[in-house]
Amino acid sequence: MDTHFLYHTIQRVELISYLSPKEERLFKYTHLAPKDYWDFTFVEATFDRMDDQPDGKAAWEPDGAHFRIDKAWFDTFRRIGGTFALGNAWGDHVRQCLDLENPPQVYGQLRWCVKIGPAVLDFGIEDRDELDIELVERKNSDEPGNTLSIRVKNWKRMLMNFFREERVLKTVMEQTKDYPYTYNHVEDSLRGMRRKLLRSKIDEEDRDDYGYIWMFDNMTPLWSNFPPLRELSAMEVAENHAIEALMLLRKEASISKRVRFSLRKLVKERTAMYADLQKLCQLFNKWQEKVLDLSNLGVSTHRYEDLDPNHMTWSKDVVDRELECLKIWKEQKPQIAQMVAILNANNAIATLDEAAVDDSGDLQGI
Repeated sequence: MDTHFLYHTIQRVELISYLSPKEERLFKYTHLAPKDYWDFTFVEATFDRMDDQPDGKAAWEPDGAHFRIDKAWFDTFRRIGGTFALGNAWGDHVRQCLDLENPPQVYGQLRWCVKIGPAVLDFGIEDRDELDIELVERKNSDEPGNTLSIRVKNWKRMLMNFFREERVLKTVMEQTKDYPYTYNHVEDSLRGMRRKLLRSKIDEEDRDDYGYIWMFDNMTPLWSNFPPLRELSAMEVAENHAIEALMLLRKEASISKRVRFSLRKLVKERTAMYADLQKLCQLFNKWQEKVLDLSNLGVSTHRYEDLDPNHMTWSKDVVDRELECLKIWKEQKPQIAQMVAILNANNAIATLDEAAVDDSGDLQGI
């Protein structure tokens, strides 16, 4: 593959680390807020520079490429109490996931992904020993608190593996387009490719790997209409989490600018809608309490909190439902404004002192 093309491509690469699903014990124990979870669990790093090299050498000659972690992630990390001091639970968890010198918690655990354009795949299932990722201390960081960066040891091989595996995935999808599926067409194809690559790394002569072989042989069959109902092995649970993350990242990477803009607009308008409705509810509750003395019959808008703060997780049905709610809200905004004005006026009168009303029932001074 042309080196000039690879060098141009590496500058558009984004590395993404996955720091575990919501079910991770650390997240549940610390009651991590949903928005903080999404801001924390994906560590995004963009291309920064190549390894230092002598003058006169081509820019693409070094083997190593450095990536800078997004500052917003460090802000979240510190906000939830994370530091990289020894013994800090957040820092220890991050290092365990990011540093590939540490063994995975489960074989097949998703730890790093490579994103190029609309495609996202595992980092280096093939040739993992040659690829590898290092955590590098940034001693002279120009961003306070941003003390780590990422170094890929062999960026050219990383890219070649990525293009090969994406091509394999498309081939599998083409070959199986008429097959029944267990999950969906893309998921079954992605799971099948990952299983084949991960299985190829197991030494069938090594007794320590016998357990992995058994788990692979007993995973839920793909391309089947009826997945078996049974307890899943730790490896298959890890696969489910990996595929969920990869599918979400691939969805986000592949949507058009128009769709992305529409989703963000939906989120913004939905926030404004529920702020309006919440204000109306508060005024109505106050009116009930002051005028009717019915303080225990308040109304509220609970459904707003039910949706995941990450709008990329919303299904088409959810998006369609929220768009319909927005349509109704926009049509009824004049009536809502009238109700707010009436409730404000009634609440203002209800809070007046008796001394403010004369014997005729009129407000004094008006």
